[in-house]
Amino acid sequence: MNFLDYIESKYGKEDAFAHSKVLQAFGYEDLQTNQWVPGNRSHAVFLNECGTVIKCLERGLAQDYFDFGDRPYVLKPTQHAFFEQTALFFLPGLSLKPRGPTVANPVDYLYKMVSQEGLFALDIDIENIAFLTPSDICPLSLPVIIDHGCIRHNLQNGSPIENSPYEGLQETLFAPFIEALGDNWEAILDGDQDAANEYKGVCRESLADEQGILCNGWLDLSHSLQTRTKPARASYSSQNLALALA
Repeated sequence: MNFLDYIESKYGKEDAFAHSKVLQAFGYEDLQTNQWVPGNRSHAVFLNECGTVIKCLERGLAQDYFDFGDRPYVLKPTQHAFFEQTALFFLPGLSLKPRGPTVANPVDYLYKMVSQEGLFALDIDIENIAFLTPSDICPLSLPVIIDHGCIRHNLQNGSPIENSPYEGLQETLFAPFIEALGDNWEAILDGDQDAANEYKGVCRESLADEQGILCNGWLDLSHSLQTRTKPARASYSSQNLALALA
């Protein structure tokens, strides 16, 4: 089904029009089935040429999905907008494979870290994590949760760990994309292709760099993963993960 037809049928013409302007800016007005993935609570659009994922969800669910504070293990949006019935978030497209040395058991590691930081981990699995690029702040290719529906706030214990060694990691890594979107955001929301092209240029530089942060082609990898039998959660080592995604 066409993405905009789906949004209109579910959320109304006003929200479909708002989404159409953003997609118009990026030249994605006619999104067919193979370019977006519907979900139970959020829907993902893949801007492959600029290594970016757009997530659309009901406005009332936005806080549950994206307001996780400064937790480096949960992927943070680089920009967002709120419409009448929906919210839209831009997310950097990350590699589904480690980009260098990583932790021994990425899935188990994330279960441990998000629990320590006051979140409920519902269903962290190989299909809903990705990896940051190593940096001066963190020499590891740190795993992060990219499916925000698999975690929830713990209202009794909901604060990030203070003085985390990776505090501000994502803001630093994603600074060029945050800046490019911030400078052009209102124009992008109005369908301005020149504004979108400025953001695309920053993204293409990252995609062309072997050590760049952004990655594309994850849509094919995601579809590939969904067709394979998953081993037990504890068995995911970095080697197993690389083999599963090879």
